Amino acid sequence: DTIEFELIIHSENLEECCNQVHTLVMDQLASCPPDGVNGGDECVGAIGSVLGSNPIDTTAATTSVDPFDSTQCPGTFLGDFNQDIWYCFIPASNGNIDISTCNTVDFDSDLAIYTGPCGALAQIACNGDAANCSGYSSLITGVPVTAGVQYFIRVGGWSDGDAGTGTMEITSFPFDGGGDSGGGSGPQFLRGDANADGLFDISDVIGSLGFLFQNEAVPCLVALDCNDDELVDIGDAVYSLNALFGGGPTPWPPFQLCGNDETEGTLGCDTFPACDEANSDPQGG
Repeated sequence: DTIEFELIIHSENLEECCNQVHTLVMDQLASCPPDGVNGGDECVGAIGSVLGSNPIDTTAATTSVDPFDSTQCPGTFLGDFNQDIWYCFIPASNGNIDISTCNTVDFDSDLAIYTGPCGALAQIACNGDAANCSGYSSLITGVPVTAGVQYFIRVGGWSDGDAGTGTMEITSFPFDGGGDSGGGSGPQFLRGDANADGLFDISDVIGSLGFLFQNEAVPCLVALDCNDDELVDIGDAVYSLNALFGGGPTPWPPFQLCGNDETEGTLGCDTFPACDEANSDPQGG
């Protein structure tokens, strides 16, 4: 399913001008498959998972035929994913996650994480035996994830007979990084707030489009880069509309609190009045 917007650029006296008509089509936010289809025995029936503890029981599971790549975790003795079960995880914010069965299961475990969809999975990380984890249990650390994207986590045993129970722990933490403003030396800002008024709303989409198509000035260029790809383009307007009206992910940090950029980049920021006045007060709207 998609959501469609049509945006028409107007002149200052609100007359249509320049034939600037843009139709924006956005995918709706991903969702996990309904639980219970097969108890997580296959990807298509993956169990919804959350930050914190998630119960594991592989004793009645069968072994999936989906491929895995041990070269992504060399030296950790990744096994055969015997009697594996699947979880679906959709992060609420951009950041990194750790996935762990370290000391929380009673069998020799394997872990892998994939992007979807089921049937066309792409593995992005794995672990067999983690250091300082008893019983050959597993730990994947520092996996970058994007808000609203669907990830599949696979938990299985090293070989025949390796199955059991326990919990899988998912922990989230922000990205580390320097910042567009010289590693924290420039003005603090709120990403997505194109007009620097301390709010994130439709006026910011209009401001971004005004900058792109009518050469209107903006106080802080990096604030327009909602998806933090180091470009200011129509993709940022689409991202903002999806966040405001389509249930999509919010702009990348700094968003709710004034701050410097958490990723290296070249987009500048001359001034940001709302943060100058509020000095890191929560964003309204």
